[in-house]
Amino acid sequence: MRHWHCPWSVYDQTYRSDAPPPAKLRVSAASILDRVDQDEWDIAFLAADPAREDRLPFSPAYALIEGTLVVREGTPYRPIQDADAEGVKCVTRNAAYDLYLSRRLAHAKIVHASTPAESLDLL
Repeated sequence: MRHWHCPWSVYDQTYRSDAPPPAKLRVSAASILDRVDQDEWDIAFLAADPAREDRLPFSPAYALIEGTLVVREGTPYRPIQDADAEGVKCVTRNAAYDLYLSRRLAHAKIVHASTPAESLDLL
């Protein structure tokens, strides 16, 4: 049986409705991409990534997610361009935001956290 892959919210709504889950949940894009050549799924919800376009065709975006900066009080960084400086650490969880940051930050260091709560702890 082929499955489609979904974000947590869709899976959670299905689970709460006592309906059989229509999807197999994967916790990362990497785990979905590992199966791209195995004919295991028809649809996957992923961030569009030009580096993946050689293996996958992407539809137009079905959702736009606004990412914002969380900064310490008194920090001068507001737009992301201000944060791209030597000595600046940008904490992120491995997610679609990571793709954006890794392409745009040339000088700041990207630090990965396991959870959003850990990201805040690292501030």
